[in-house]
Amino acid sequence: MSVLLTFQPGRQSMVEQVALYDEVLRRPGVGVALEPAWRLQPGEVPGSGSGVVAADEVNAVVDHLAALTDEAALPPKMLLVRMANPGSVTDVGGIEADRVQVGVVLEVNGAGVTAPADPADPAAPAAVTPADVWGAGTALPWGPSQGRGWWGWGQGRNAVGITELQALVPAPVVVTSP
Repeated sequence: MSVLLTFQPGRQSMVEQVALYDEVLRRPGVGVALEPAWRLQPGEVPGSGSGVVAADEVNAVVDHLAALTDEAALPPKMLLVRMANPGSVTDVGGIEADRVQVGVVLEVNGAGVTAPADPADPAAPAAVTPADVWGAGTALPWGPSQGRGWWGWGQGRNAVGITELQALVPAPVVVTSP
């Protein structure tokens, strides 16, 4: 079984938070999920906006996990970066995804997927498909076709079936739910 410890940065650096859990991260199958949208600026409170972190901050976590993995002779660790929106990480292309000790996955937020529109109700929202959301996320300079990391999918309110997710190109390697 794989377990992902989720970190929301607030005002603290992500690598400082992750390092507090090194004892648990020394176990095989325990990885890290980062939520850059929870970065808080001075004076902000949780939920008042969508935070942003720099690729350098994510890279500090990559470096830390790679060193921990080498030191403890562990199999590669997963580092999932939840992209609440395409701007959650500045310079996504600058994330180091070539370290063999760390498999970096960018998770596309599937919260935008809505249930099919109800033709009997003109006020019903238009349907948004996983392909619509995926297309927006995969426009980033990332993924196996660019030789950089992998893609993941975060289920939204209206969970998408596995068959539909497997049909996405490239298919996500990780699917999470809230």
